[in-house]
Amino acid sequence: MRRTGNRAPVILIASQVVRRELGFDFIQEVNFQDVYRGCSVFCEMILTPDQALRKTVMACQAAISKRGVAVLIVPVDIADSDAAGEPLFSIHVNKPVIRPSDEDLDRIADMLAEGTNITIYAGSGCVDAHDEVVELAERLKAPVAHTSRGKDQIEYDNPNNVGMTGVIGTESGYHAILNCDTLLLLGTDFAWRQFLPGPCQDHPSRYRLDPHRPAPPGQSRRMVGNIKDTIQALLPRVAQREDATFLNTYVERHQKALKAQAGRATPGHRGKNSGQYLTSIIDRLANHRCFVCSR
Repeated sequence: MRRTGNRAPVILIASQVVRRELGFDFIQEVNFQDVYRGCSVFCEMILTPDQALRKTVMACQAAISKRGVAVLIVPVDIADSDAAGEPLFSIHVNKPVIRPSDEDLDRIADMLAEGTNITIYAGSGCVDAHDEVVELAERLKAPVAHTSRGKDQIEYDNPNNVGMTGVIGTESGYHAILNCDTLLLLGTDFAWRQFLPGPCQDHPSRYRLDPHRPAPPGQSRRMVGNIKDTIQALLPRVAQREDATFLNTYVERHQKALKAQAGRATPGHRGKNSGQYLTSIIDRLANHRCFVCSR
């Protein structure tokens, strides 16, 4: 739900008892407005068939624009009804240019200029900003670690990529973040403080730059802005660096980690196979349009 921090647009359809039983303590009746009020961006019941299309569009627009879970409560008799002939409604989501002020961008640039070993940590908020993140990383000679949800946005065609950190990350991503002196977070709210540099564990705002949404109290260095727009405005303020020692250390470490993982993608002994081997087979045989998930 919204409080997980994912901020993914979701439509949740909650099946309700038939309308004639509402308000009579029917055995399966649930007050979904009370259940979902604190963890959704929209929660409404479809009361008549001719409300279905309009409220569905409202739910979709709320989920996308507010980036959260929109709940549609559907009584069983409404679900069994024929669709009504309603006017055509469509979803409209504006995409304004959002970035920090020039003064804030100057502050970010000054902080980056003070850093010696900079690491970028990118999340799913970097959607459509791959090229900008890679250009900024090359400008700073910074390794780029990413979250699991940022993998599709950042990993490909990225010579500075050093993998993930966290419980399911790689040692290259973990140490690139742990050993940096300046950490630039882009489009992520990484919650596990134990995987951040030591000073960040005690003072999480010290190196935290997250052009994504307003900062909670005590984290004044988080900036607000679309990642693509923000980096485009920031790049002219960032000087090109030449020393790539820090970057090369963790890129090489990442390559070694990938080779080690590939080495485990082989048949095991006595019918026992590793997860890497099973995954490699699925990757080779599955249709390119197939989406695989696990629980």
